[in-house]
Amino acid sequence: MEPRTAVISLPVTDADLQGLRREFPGWRFVLQAQRGAFDASLVRGCEVLACQGNAEMIRAAHSAKWVHTFSAGVDGLFDALAVSHPEGIPLTNSAGVYGIPIAEHSLALLMALSRHLDICARQMEHGQWQHPGLARELRGSTVGILGTGDIGTHLAQMVAALGATALGYKRRPCEAFAPFARLYSGDDGLAALLPQCDYLCVCLPGTAHTRGLLDARRISLMKPGVILTNIGRGHIIDTEALLRALRCGQVGGAGLDVTDPEPLPRDHPLWQLPNVLITPHCSNSSALSEQRKLNLFAHNLRAYLAGQPLPNLVDPQWEY
Repeated sequence: MEPRTAVISLPVTDADLQGLRREFPGWRFVLQAQRGAFDASLVRGCEVLACQGNAEMIRAAHSAKWVHTFSAGVDGLFDALAVSHPEGIPLTNSAGVYGIPIAEHSLALLMALSRHLDICARQMEHGQWQHPGLARELRGSTVGILGTGDIGTHLAQMVAALGATALGYKRRPCEAFAPFARLYSGDDGLAALLPQCDYLCVCLPGTAHTRGLLDARRISLMKPGVILTNIGRGHIIDTEALLRALRCGQVGGAGLDVTDPEPLPRDHPLWQLPNVLITPHCSNSSALSEQRKLNLFAHNLRAYLAGQPLPNLVDPQWEY
């Protein structure tokens, strides 16, 4: 009997690969590179594809009965899936794997800007010893968190532990839950939330519903001098409106792990602004994430084989 095939596009140690083979003896696990060329014939013939949001691989996986992505976001993946499977097959993501590292990264951006560490780092390059100006304190402040999923909730726990009040924004109305002091939803809720925030952290997924959510009108509702961080997707914020707000001081500083466009061109004006701190979409980076991703895939594969509902099944309407 031919073994069933799962293609995995993730760095997997020999020990982990042997562990998969022991637990799932009827399966052949084929490793493919995360980026660049891949063996299209193997991908075409696999029953299960697990990749890092690789749309090209998904378009080639004509025999797959289930696709798993090691990313939390699924931007464009349903479009790719429609090419290989117009009738649709399950798509699961890795939400829950990245909550801790991405929340810590967002907090680091927020703290670096509020303590002027970005200015100090630039002064170091020139050997300058110069006071960067009065810093802010997080304790006693109000932090708005757009997105109350795994990442947003971890971030709320962190800022609440430091003495800030965490306010959350989510798509559907619901009762507030710890560590959020209050939750808002809908257009009216967002309009009520924005003027309260000393800090605003974007933790939303990139979907058709969140694109351009923070446009010029909504940015104008923010408390003057707000510090803004974005670890969701760049297109959630109108880049031109953000530039204007940063230049006039409506937004006091922006910590961006994602941008629109991305990657950011070398001559883009965001690079030149003194109140902007940019990291290259690396907030999910963690020495522990790879093992978490593989553990989640194995957990999903057990459910798949048992005919049980797949954990982290993505809703194609909402794309999360």
